Amino acid sequence: MAPQSPQSADQPFFNTSALPDISSAEIDFPDTSFFHSPPSCPPQLPAPSTILEQRPDAGSQAVVKYEDLNLVVKFGTPTCVRLEEAQIMRAVRGAFPNNEVPVPKVFGWRQFGGKNFIYVSLVAGKTLREAWPVLTEVDKKSIQDDLRRIIVTLRQVTHGLLDPFIGKLKHPLMGHFTKLPLPL
Repeated sequence: MAPQSPQSADQPFFNTSALPDISSAEIDFPDTSFFHSPPSCPPQLPAPSTILEQRPDAGSQAVVKYEDLNLVVKFGTPTCVRLEEAQIMRAVRGAFPNNEVPVPKVFGWRQFGGKNFIYVSLVAGKTLREAWPVLTEVDKKSIQDDLRRIIVTLRQVTHGLLDPFIGKLKHPLMGHFTKLPLPL
């Protein structure tokens, strides 16, 4: 029996039974924009061996940008780069299809050489870490307000009525979601 959605059709929810299986060593999401091209020229995600050649100095985790492909690959040891991260990004995009909670599109993942590789869409611009030192107080307050709105939005998520979970998606009691009061 398929999981049922929450009471209100407008309420976002996670359908954990529809999440991709992280025990798969290699998965692509052909429904994503990366794979939309003419059949005569099917796109391929960069091979993990190629990524490792580009970043031989990478420690426990690293990021490689492929601006020409609108792609970022985050990779590292399974303790630092967990496939649950890709799984939750897919769940959030599914729960908020109008980008109310902005997350990159996940194109796929690979496990290779004792490392996990997560392929996501490139978000243009500087990272918050790079931009923060030069932001004005007004800019910082605006970011704070955006983050507060995103957290409030995430707190609206429920799960399917027949799809209960406590803890990480698909791994009960290994982590947890909490609802703490937000300072206003």
